[in-house]
Amino acid sequence: MKSELSYRQVLDTAAFGYASHKIIVDGKNRPVNYEFIDINRAFLKLTGLQDVPVVNRKVTDIFPDIEKDKFNWIAFYGDIAINGKSREFEQYYESLKKWYKIHAFSLDKNYFTTVFTDIETDKKYNGHKQKDYIPQDISEETKTLKEVSRNEALYRNLMENSIDAVYLMTEDGKIINTNNVACQMTGYTGDELLKLSIDDIDPNFPKEEFINFWKNKPKNHSLLFNTEHKKKDGTLIPVEVNGIFFELEGDKLLFGVARNLTEYNNNLKEREKLQEQLSQAQKMESIGRLAGGVAHDFNNMLSIIIGYTELAMSHLEPDSRIVSNHLKEIENAARKSSNLTKQLLAFARRQTVSPRIIDLNQAIEAMLKMLERLIGEDIKISWRPSDEPSHINIDPTQFDQIFVNLCLNARDAIEGAGLIIIETGSSTFSDFQFEVNSEPVSGEYSLITVSDNGCGMTKEITEKLFEPYFTTKSIGKGTGLGLPTVYGIVRQNNGFINVYSEPGNGTTVRIYFPKISGTPEKNLITGKDSVPASGDGTILLVEDDQSILELTKTILENYGYRVLTAAIPEEAVNIAEEYANDIDILITDVIMPGTNGRELAGRISVLCPELKTLYMSGYTSDIIAHQGILDSTVNFIQKPFSTKELLTKVRNIIDGNIS
Repeated sequence: MKSELSYRQVLDTAAFGYASHKIIVDGKNRPVNYEFIDINRAFLKLTGLQDVPVVNRKVTDIFPDIEKDKFNWIAFYGDIAINGKSREFEQYYESLKKWYKIHAFSLDKNYFTTVFTDIETDKKYNGHKQKDYIPQDISEETKTLKEVSRNEALYRNLMENSIDAVYLMTEDGKIINTNNVACQMTGYTGDELLKLSIDDIDPNFPKEEFINFWKNKPKNHSLLFNTEHKKKDGTLIPVEVNGIFFELEGDKLLFGVARNLTEYNNNLKEREKLQEQLSQAQKMESIGRLAGGVAHDFNNMLSIIIGYTELAMSHLEPDSRIVSNHLKEIENAARKSSNLTKQLLAFARRQTVSPRIIDLNQAIEAMLKMLERLIGEDIKISWRPSDEPSHINIDPTQFDQIFVNLCLNARDAIEGAGLIIIETGSSTFSDFQFEVNSEPVSGEYSLITVSDNGCGMTKEITEKLFEPYFTTKSIGKGTGLGLPTVYGIVRQNNGFINVYSEPGNGTTVRIYFPKISGTPEKNLITGKDSVPASGDGTILLVEDDQSILELTKTILENYGYRVLTAAIPEEAVNIAEEYANDIDILITDVIMPGTNGRELAGRISVLCPELKTLYMSGYTSDIIAHQGILDSTVNFIQKPFSTKELLTKVRNIIDGNIS
């Protein structure tokens, strides 16, 4: 595996020291210094430099007296780096008072790499004095059996202390030496392994293929690849093999190191899972930014389309059926567009909301009759409420969105007659369980379960359910935003969602909301929900968008209100000073040039202490909340709004039905 992660893992777990360098030359291309580019953990341990910064520093900064050393390190390594050489040697390092076996080589001009081990305790050098030592190239010597024999103790120590399985094989694949890790990895004893060949433990590498593969390879040829090793019990484990082909006193041998990748692959799967979660979060954030960026202007335009369409329809003659139908189509298209915007904002958790405590059982029971009409007579609804009260904090409109979407999706999954089961309950999750489920908060949760006996889904489809615009429904039957909307609302309210489904065995969706201890709040609007026949009173309307200003003024005046208009806050303040005693309600946009609606209302309230205020905006919830508008005590209407919504809201505020 040649990934950067695997490369870093191998280096940092290796027992040998590793360092890469860049040679520094003068104007005549003569080496005068070198810089450390990269090192591994063993480098720090073998040099004793754990507390010294090394990377991106010059060797003369780390070892100021290196140039006094009898062995000219800078010139030696400079020759390797500049001329692309490779040297393996043993040398005493005066600055560290230690002997090292070093392999130095260059792959790119002016760069070189060193791989080394500490041989200070090797008996070969007992009593040997630095002044008596003459450096020599021993690269060939280290590859001979004679060298291995003289250093048998060192050789066995390296073999048995390796964290990986080690194999020494003949050119026909017969195993002639191995270590304890290989025995532990395969389940064979050492004696049993010495009776086997490569094809006995690697089913992907038959003996003939093994022989042919290495037959024409040059001496010291190395290879890094991934394969599988078969254990004694027949199970397969993923391994990474680093092998080198060499000759030893005329015999062709293969030295292989096999690393068990089981744990690494498990960690990789976990990282992939986390990456998917990150990708989903980034996707949601991108959609949120996109939706938020266009929401204001889009909602303003939809307000104009919906508003003027409704006004036109209100002035039609009773016999204008064709025109009326055309206008209804325009209105329907505009409302569908508005719903799409709301769904995107809900998915991105930027929907403007007014949460309050609700009772789950009561909220569901209030919707059952409506659901029965939506679902149809062929599908039975089984309602199984919990015996104990379940209270959650959520915007009632959002809860309706969740519940209707889940039930309609269940309906669409059923062909012909079927059953939808709706349940409520409670669940408790611990920190340990959340580690498994990768959810953020443990504690008490209220549970809503919607199950069906429909067609079910594959795992692949289930994993994509909450992706925007993903749908299995035919063209025109779904937008692909229903379940993403559910997901966004649930996460916005600190809940989480779980889906279990099998093809042919239906689907179960469980939604968990943090349980709230408190009393459900009554509906804040207690006035009539129908459009008033007429209105009376004076309204100060402040809106910087001229089209919205004219539309809203026209709607209000058509219903009998006196409307004073201002396009900018300063103009509104001047009007308030003139008509202070006459104004019944201030209707103002939240975001305006120079100041916001909240600040404007504060300034005008000084002139009109009893003045009531209705805020309106096409911006997303995060921007509105930043302006301090989304408090439960604040009157707010989201653009685009209908004539009915506006007039009902205004009437209830003036009449004192809402604050």
